[in-house]
Amino acid sequence: MDKRYVEIKKLLGKEFPKAKFKVKISKYSLGESINIYTDLMPEWTAEDSDNYWKLSGHIVDEITDSIKKTVGKIETARLLRERIGELLFWHVDRDAFGEILGGGNSYLHIERLEE
Repeated sequence: MDKRYVEIKKLLGKEFPKAKFKVKISKYSLGESINIYTDLMPEWTAEDSDNYWKLSGHIVDEITDSIKKTVGKIETARLLRERIGELLFWHVDRDAFGEILGGGNSYLHIERLEE
């Protein structure tokens, strides 16, 4: 059984001491998925889903406070995913396109921890 989840939780706990984390690692032929669930990810509402749909379809007539709030959540999630990725994969050699060199595929998924 893969016990790296313990080390990952320690590393994340050191970087984000007040946050909660749950880590699951799934291995399969030539790859793995590391799934991290944390309360640091913004809560996504039905209104955010609607706003995201409008933004991605370029059908926003005006930038309302609701749209600004959704954009803020998107940016918060992006920055968090980027930081966690840097913490976990700093030692991985990648090519110019971001693919891991000399190994299988590792996928990192970071989602909101639902309690």
